[in-house]
Amino acid sequence: MNQYKLLISYDGTGYHGWQFQKNQQHTIAGVLIRTFKKTFGHECSLLGASRTDAGVHAYGQVACLRSVFSLDAKLLLDGFNRALPNEILIRDIEKDNEFHPHVGVVQKKYVYHFFTQTPLPFYHRFGYFIDQKCDLKKLESALRLFIGTHDFRSFITIQQGDGSEEKETTLTIDDISLSFISQMGAYRITILGKSFMRHMIRRIVGASLEIACRDTLENSVIIKALEEKKLLRPSLFTAPSQGLTLHSIFYD
Repeated sequence: MNQYKLLISYDGTGYHGWQFQKNQQHTIAGVLIRTFKKTFGHECSLLGASRTDAGVHAYGQVACLRSVFSLDAKLLLDGFNRALPNEILIRDIEKDNEFHPHVGVVQKKYVYHFFTQTPLPFYHRFGYFIDQKCDLKKLESALRLFIGTHDFRSFITIQQGDGSEEKETTLTIDDISLSFISQMGAYRITILGKSFMRHMIRRIVGASLEIACRDTLENSVIIKALEEKKLLRPSLFTAPSQGLTLHSIFYD
């Protein structure tokens, strides 16, 4: 069995997330697996480092592809990319029989883009347009509350029967920062941490944006949720998926 390490970028618009689904939903991994078989005539398995949700993008997704098929990495890269749709690009392939995408992860970097003015048509698919006043100082203050180690149970999606009820929800966020990307005309929230749970980043961003955009909400709402695990889902906003991008994954 041959194993390859892949570095992948994709526009997640119109896809039902990364993970291959047996019900034939249109997913990134599903397209990669089917394209590999059609192009090279062999089956393959594919395991990604992160299961990005429907509509979420990636600049630096990392995956492991396994197949009995063997080909020089550069030839594999060229042939694969020629056959893939325009919204998916494999940036690099290397043969590595020891690599596992979940082992040795030191940090993951996600970015969330939002616009406070109507975005250019080149970028609107990659950010969330906020058509109301947003207090950036309040936003920064709210975001910084999440830095450190907390129980994030109030900020994740727990699905009955998938094992998430028993998963450890105490996680560490190394840093969160806010910057302005002039080329896009967008604000970028950068979040760094070793691991994240389903919808966690979008709920963190959504709660912070709610506080920044609504005069009636204060940081105490977030503090209470982190300390007392009060569920915010019924009352606070989940940021839309199109603003989120998996930027980078760092290994030791």
